[in-house]
Amino acid sequence: MGNLSSLDSEDVIGIFNMLFRSKNNTILLGGCNEPLYQPSRSFTTPNIIYFKNDYLASALHEVAHWCLAGAERRKKMDYGYWYVPEGRSSEQQWQFENAEVKPQALEWIFSMACVSKFYVSQDNFSERSTSDRFTKLIRRQVQCWCRGEQLPQDAQLFIDAARSRTNSQSTFNIDKYHSIATID
Repeated sequence: MGNLSSLDSEDVIGIFNMLFRSKNNTILLGGCNEPLYQPSRSFTTPNIIYFKNDYLASALHEVAHWCLAGAERRKKMDYGYWYVPEGRSSEQQWQFENAEVKPQALEWIFSMACVSKFYVSQDNFSERSTSDRFTKLIRRQVQCWCRGEQLPQDAQLFIDAARSRTNSQSTFNIDKYHSIATID
C-alpha cells in the first residue's frame, strides 16, 4: 500500500477548490476568526466556505456541512442554520447535538481519509451530560456510512481525492479506528 501521508489544511483547500470551484462555484478559505458559509451574491463571485484559522478539523467540519447541505440550503448564509453560543441550556444542547451528528460523522470519515485524528466537539463547555450519547450517535452514523449507506456525492468525491493524496486506499473499517476523543 505504500507509506501513508497525512494532509494539512492547505492540502484540503487545494483538494476542495480543485473539485468544486468550477463544478459548484464554491471555494474553501482558512485564516478566519470564525467559520462561516457565504453564498455568492452574483454570478461572478464564488460561494465561500470560511474555516477557523488554519485548523484542519475546522476545514473538514465546514466541508462536511457543505456536503450535507442541499441545493436550497447552499443559497442561504450559513445554510440557514441557527447557532446558539456557549452557555446553551440542556434542551438547546440536545438540539445542537442532534443537528451535528451527521456533520461530525462525516468529518470523522474525512479525518480518516486525511490520515488525521478526529475529536468530537460538543461546542458547549458548560454542558457535558450528553457527551456519551452524542459520541455513540456519531459512531453509529459513521458505521452506517462505512458499511455501505450511501454518502452524499460531493462527500464521496472529496474522500476519494483525499485518500488518493494520502495513499490510503483500504476500505474504511470504523471498528479498527480508535482515533476518537471527546474534547472541551
